[in-house]
Amino acid sequence: MDTVAQLRQALQSMFSGCCDAAAREVPVIRRKRVFSASSLARTFILGLFENPNADSESLAAMAARCDAPVTKQAVEKRYTTVTARFFECLFQKCTCLVVQSQDSLAPILERFTEVILADSSSINLPDSQAQRYKGRGGSHGFGKSGLKLQTELDLRSGRLETVEVTSGSDADVAWSGQFKARPKGTLRITDLGYFSAEAFLQMMAMGCFFLSRLHRTMRISIDGVDQGNVIDYLVLQRKTLVDQFIHAGIRNKLPCRLIAWKVPQEIAERRRRKVRAEYKRRNRGTPPAKALAACDWTMLVTNLGPDELTVNEAAVLYRARWQIELLFKRWKSIGQAIVHPNRSDDVELVRFWARLCGVLLQHWLCVVCCYRKQPPLSFARVAKLAPKIAVQLAASLRDGHIKLSEPIETIIRQFQSSTAKSARRDKRAKDIGTIELLKDPAKLGWALS
Repeated sequence: MDTVAQLRQALQSMFSGCCDAAAREVPVIRRKRVFSASSLARTFILGLFENPNADSESLAAMAARCDAPVTKQAVEKRYTTVTARFFECLFQKCTCLVVQSQDSLAPILERFTEVILADSSSINLPDSQAQRYKGRGGSHGFGKSGLKLQTELDLRSGRLETVEVTSGSDADVAWSGQFKARPKGTLRITDLGYFSAEAFLQMMAMGCFFLSRLHRTMRISIDGVDQGNVIDYLVLQRKTLVDQFIHAGIRNKLPCRLIAWKVPQEIAERRRRKVRAEYKRRNRGTPPAKALAACDWTMLVTNLGPDELTVNEAAVLYRARWQIELLFKRWKSIGQAIVHPNRSDDVELVRFWARLCGVLLQHWLCVVCCYRKQPPLSFARVAKLAPKIAVQLAASLRDGHIKLSEPIETIIRQFQSSTAKSARRDKRAKDIGTIELLKDPAKLGWALS
């Protein structure tokens, strides 16, 4: 099944099967008058997908397109705790829907069954939600209530492998998703927040691979001989590039391959400025010498050997982890998947969970358009153009089913065709993009100097 047919099926499931299941768990429609669960979902999701800041009058206009002609006052009456819970439930069910491509972005990704990029994104919630979603607290932009979207993106196919809602106070390393079963041949790429020797050992037992940064405090051993702290070991090598099999850690000794290289001086100095600023912000005094020395190095560990992954390829694949950060940026900046504190809690929570449903649609459209054998497209530009088809989608959807399969697929294919020209990536002379590097890791340049 091609991606267009998958998207049509996902839309049908979102506004019928998932919607009906959510309405059974959270009875948002107790007595049907104008709104059904499906038309209510389409009104808010597509209305806020078209314009994340849409007012009640604009949502009423969208409701009319969804076969639910109501006044703006009727829309405003839907801002309730029950409606917010309904959209939260609907979002969690829709995260299981799949839109993926058979075409990968680059040949290097085809070596693996999946290439999973894992990360989380924190979102502050109103304090009234603290009992359900405990926040991180503190003074650095975090409140009493907040959540995390624990997300896994398959870079090879574009599929959202996981989008799980957890409390904002939960540590990434303790997330249960680290230990789930995965297909043999999967590569999982994570940052330091997910470093777990236990999880990596389990992946190795499943025939899977990992690629992660290594913390500067980690002790390592080589051939059973303790080498002490990894930074001390690297300094003693007097090399700009180290590629060595090691055991990392003391208790759970992780057999892995250390790939470390010195970065250019200007990048090292930039890192040191960040370290000093962070220590100052936390009133921790002067950073230790090893923390500053670690800024000279980028350190990766993997269980892939040199014949399976070259140093350049490892560096490029880890750099590609930034794509999940850009995914979160599109969700928050374009889809406005955040909570604005200037309205009542019920209003903001209804709109927040409905917009979260909308960013799933945003991503599905990016997969449909960007994962194709053609000149590479900009995910951000596709995401910005996506809201333009919200009205057309609303007109093609009906309660419980899609009116005709052909019209909605025609809408999607027309969108594909238009973005093929209007959303092309800019050619870069200096800063080469991730897709270009994945296609030719030799272009990486400075990173291994």
